[in-house]
Amino acid sequence: MKNKDTGGTPGENSYPYQQFLPANALAQYVECFWILQAPDHLSRASERLPADGRIEVLFNFAGPSKRLRADGSGQPHLQRTSFLMGGRSRGYVVEQIGASHYVAVRFRPGGLFPFTGISLAEVVDQIIDLDLIWGKAVNGLEEQLFEAVSPQAIVEILSRTLLERVQDIPHLRQIQTALRMIDISCGNVSVRDLADQCGWSQKHFERLFAQFVGFLPKRYARISRFQQVSAQVARHSDNRPLGKLAADFGYFDQSHFVKDFTTFTGVPPSVFFSTVNHIVEYLSDPSV
Repeated sequence: MKNKDTGGTPGENSYPYQQFLPANALAQYVECFWILQAPDHLSRASERLPADGRIEVLFNFAGPSKRLRADGSGQPHLQRTSFLMGGRSRGYVVEQIGASHYVAVRFRPGGLFPFTGISLAEVVDQIIDLDLIWGKAVNGLEEQLFEAVSPQAIVEILSRTLLERVQDIPHLRQIQTALRMIDISCGNVSVRDLADQCGWSQKHFERLFAQFVGFLPKRYARISRFQQVSAQVARHSDNRPLGKLAADFGYFDQSHFVKDFTTFTGVPPSVFFSTVNHIVEYLSDPSV
């Protein structure tokens, strides 16, 4: 089990955050487990959450969090209990109120379905109390996680719980193959080709893709491409001008990239990358 500790000592302006890779039996479904625990004075900064095809289950043992659309539309959502955060089709801003203490599972795109059986198209852009998904069992699981004596014990509890719930889902492997094709091509692959690869009609492919992943294939492809190019910018690992970088990832030009970027974050790239976003740094980390 690999552990990445990105935290600091008390008083430092950083998040005490740890990631753990899953065991092989869960690797096709789970990207990582993570733990975040911080006192009040380190938890108040707002963070921008861009569009993402991944879904997270978060167990909350401290203060509530507030989430609102990054473009300022809609009403804020205040969440006090453990919850499922569905895939995001747009950008959000999240703010912790008080101290932070989360234990979470970050699922790969398409990874949650075998543990719930619910259509993931129904949870896009939604935050849902976890007991509405897993029932009264959530209370006992929260107690076990809170009383766990180490991060390794927490990961073992979550792993055991997931392995007890996982179901064999027909056609999931084909969808996972399609997801890899989208990611490898940076979203530049036709839905028709993906359906043909699976041996299905395009309509059948799109229906199963939305059920297992949450998004239609074209939407997911746009999000995947956006994430890959923005991660390059965030990590400062590429010296190409933004216009050249965008073109190399399949955008028509820089304005096309900026339009997609603004759709998926709520703000232009210049605004997004001029602020500190710890969450984005963790999500784009290549080591996980």
